Amino acid sequence: VNETILKMDKIESANYGEHTINTLISVFDLVEKATMVVVIALIFVTAFLITNTIKLTIYSRKNEIEIMRLVGASNTAIKLPFVFEGFIIGIMGSLIPVIVTIYGYIIAYEKLHGHIITNLIRLINPYNFVFYVSLIVIGMGALIGMFGSLRAVRKYLKI
Repeated sequence: VNETILKMDKIESANYGEHTINTLISVFDLVEKATMVVVIALIFVTAFLITNTIKLTIYSRKNEIEIMRLVGASNTAIKLPFVFEGFIIGIMGSLIPVIVTIYGYIIAYEKLHGHIITNLIRLINPYNFVFYVSLIVIGMGALIGMFGSLRAVRKYLKI
């Protein structure tokens, strides 16, 4: 559009805010990268906390685990309750972000009338979007819980 306008007679220059748009794009790129770093850091912290929780559970149940070994329980039978516990911890830990996502986004969408600052930045309709994000968060919580649990079981049960 800018080039077409510049080709018109008696037009010397056209200003469409290129510098502002480039600045806005670079800010969005920076925010995206920072968000990814924070999310990855939180995933590792969550896995670490779940690993420590399962480690404490293993230490508190040392006698039961020894009895299970003595009566001939398989390694899977010993590991499975801890993996399931990590799964449950991950799901329970993801419930708070899911509730905040559902209610927070819907409230923000309604208060901001579907856009941020100007009509250029429109928010996605929350009613399908929020539930897909919630499913992803619950799934990630369950997987991170199972990963942290498996890590603890492998390291501290020495099976």
